[in-house]
Amino acid sequence: MRAEYYEIYGDLYDMYRRRWFDMPYMPERHSEFGPLFESRALRWTTEAIEYSISELGLTKQVRPDAKHFLLVNLHQLIVLPLIHPEGRTLPVQELRNMLRKDVRTVLEYSLKTLESNIDNKGEISSGHILKTISNIWNDLSLNRIDVWG
Repeated sequence: MRAEYYEIYGDLYDMYRRRWFDMPYMPERHSEFGPLFESRALRWTTEAIEYSISELGLTKQVRPDAKHFLLVNLHQLIVLPLIHPEGRTLPVQELRNMLRKDVRTVLEYSLKTLESNIDNKGEISSGHILKTISNIWNDLSLNRIDVWG
């Protein structure tokens, strides 16, 4: 990845998080969902990513584009549908645990396959995350909920 995109994706990761936290309250949009719960969903997703990266000691290996890819996709395609009033009821702590477990699984597998790839630069990219998810799809606990499988 070209050097300037490291900073751009880092900015996009931060902007995505800020956009959700700073979103103005619109009663017609939040009538059932609730702005507080939506911001919590983003926090849970961010925590799963940041804690997993930290616990695995991958701060330097996980590129900003990979973090942004995980954040947007997990938040939009998994967490928000699961907490939607018409969605499947899942206890919050169970959702948070499954989210953290799956992020850790994706990163661990990404690291293993990264180490066996002689052409890599020692970095986990968004493309690498995508390939990893494809390879371990059936092992992900959130996949068992059948949100979009």
